[in-house]
Amino acid sequence: MSTPDRSFSRYGFAKRYLLPALILFLIPGFSFWFFGHVEADFDANVSDSIIRQIQSDPELSGERKEELSQLYRELPMSRILAGEIPELSQIAEGIPEDLARNYLIFRWCIRIAFYSIVTGLAVFVLALISVLCSLASQQAQFLSLSVGWHLLRLFAFAQVVAQGVLAVALSFWVTAFWFESYSVKLIVVVAVLVLCGVIALVRAIFTKLNGENAIEARLIESHGDGPMLRHLREVASALNTEPPAQILAGIDDNFFVTEHPVTAAGRKFEGRTLFVSLSLLRILTRGEANAVLAHEMAHFSGSDTYYGRKISPLMSRYLAYLQALDRGPVFSFMLLFWSLYQWSLNRISRQREFRADQIAAAHTSPQDLGGALLKISAYSEYQRQVEQELFARDTVHESIALADRVASGYPSFAMSYLQSETISQQQTAHPFDSHPPTGSRLQAVGVDIAGLTQNPALIESVPDSWYRAIEGAGSLEQELWAAYEARFSQAHERDLAYRYLPEDASQESIVLKYFPPVRLENKKGTVFAVTYQGLEATEKSLNVSFDQILSMQTKESLGKQYLTVEYRDGDQKAKQTVCLSGFPAPVPQLLGVINQYYARNQVSREYSHQKAQMAAATPA
Repeated sequence: MSTPDRSFSRYGFAKRYLLPALILFLIPGFSFWFFGHVEADFDANVSDSIIRQIQSDPELSGERKEELSQLYRELPMSRILAGEIPELSQIAEGIPEDLARNYLIFRWCIRIAFYSIVTGLAVFVLALISVLCSLASQQAQFLSLSVGWHLLRLFAFAQVVAQGVLAVALSFWVTAFWFESYSVKLIVVVAVLVLCGVIALVRAIFTKLNGENAIEARLIESHGDGPMLRHLREVASALNTEPPAQILAGIDDNFFVTEHPVTAAGRKFEGRTLFVSLSLLRILTRGEANAVLAHEMAHFSGSDTYYGRKISPLMSRYLAYLQALDRGPVFSFMLLFWSLYQWSLNRISRQREFRADQIAAAHTSPQDLGGALLKISAYSEYQRQVEQELFARDTVHESIALADRVASGYPSFAMSYLQSETISQQQTAHPFDSHPPTGSRLQAVGVDIAGLTQNPALIESVPDSWYRAIEGAGSLEQELWAAYEARFSQAHERDLAYRYLPEDASQESIVLKYFPPVRLENKKGTVFAVTYQGLEATEKSLNVSFDQILSMQTKESLGKQYLTVEYRDGDQKAKQTVCLSGFPAPVPQLLGVINQYYARNQVSREYSHQKAQMAAATPA
């Protein structure tokens, strides 16, 4: 879950979320006014026409003419056709079919617009009440989220359909009424877009989401067969809760518990799971680690993981629905309540953290909990800085040795970091929840931050730790770090392929590894090639580098796809069009390759430009 947005405490929230949400009422509001205006105009014209016929009828007396004329002045045809006056229903039967059909369209568009506005306001109030109710407790949060999500989902679908109908009607009537013409192409385009939007929402409703949570870890204990689980049984018993079914160990810079099914090393684990960081256990004393373990058991005792498992699928569905809406007018309305629910979740999450800290401090000591929080914060920050520095380098690493770098450099870094002013504002990394700043957590359990950070024991080696009690911890940690470093090296190398404008053969080999030449030949012998440098085609002798290209556009003609490239040719602009149909690769796939290779060129050019600017700004 994301961290709370600063805009919640500023006027920026209204600008970023509330005002865009009001776009929901734009189409219904305009439609309500426009079709009411058109209907009134039709009423006036029809009444004038009928009154002229009455006045010119020689068989009617003057008194009768005035009587009928007054009737049609006071009773618009729209009301008569709507059946509001049953005794005049015979008049409706004599109205031309096309005119009656137009009135029917106006009437229904006005109704759809009106109910869209009214339901929008009603759902806004109900969803806001749901958000406010969710702040009461975790159970209230789950119930409110469940009701609110289902209400918003149904409302969004109904609004997309209703506003789609209005948009199609407007695409005809706006131009027909004001300009006395209409565009069939515009109507078709709007109708297709509406249909695509409805289909996307239906798919989002019925698409099965991947609920698997894969983590990089290994099973070290399960079903009470190890010293740590035996210790956790005692802690859980003291907190009147059940212990975890298994402990998974990894090298991530955090500890967490979950009741979500998790997959690790190809195995799926159900029930309560505790994840421990071997790297952190190595620097925590037994007392500090016990404080962390008690904190995690407190999450079980508070049903935090239980409600997390129930709420998470709702929010995943909500997110999938947002993506399906694709930034339409309904999207901003749904995004408003997504952000409000996120705020609610983060608020409850912070309350849970403070509660778990209080329990952990009471079960061990505030000093142990404080020491653990400071060490974890320092370690996480140092690992982040080391990784950032390694990833920023512009050469391939012969050896990452990330674990060794972090382990050897941590003590000296921690010495200065723990005494810095920023330490109290740091947050502990966590995969599921938003945590309060470290300083707030320490103050809540009565820890003197200044005094604790001056304690030299925080950076001393740890003679007794849970790390030493885990059988094979050293080899397991080494295995996990090796796998992580391999992924890190691969990600860095691929990033270099995007950075390089190759200056030598070694750099070019990196680029070619991830962006090899793609050469295709059709049945006519025409060759089309995409390289990291540009585009080539024997058709029309096209040979242009990405540096020269100003724009690329695709179009379809007679069932074939064409690519038009506009580029600089010396001081002049040139343009070439190449047919992409008929090659072995499907056109969408080929266009994807072109866009990917062109994007790589743009990234590398921008990176080269930034490097040059930094070099120029750096004193010699």
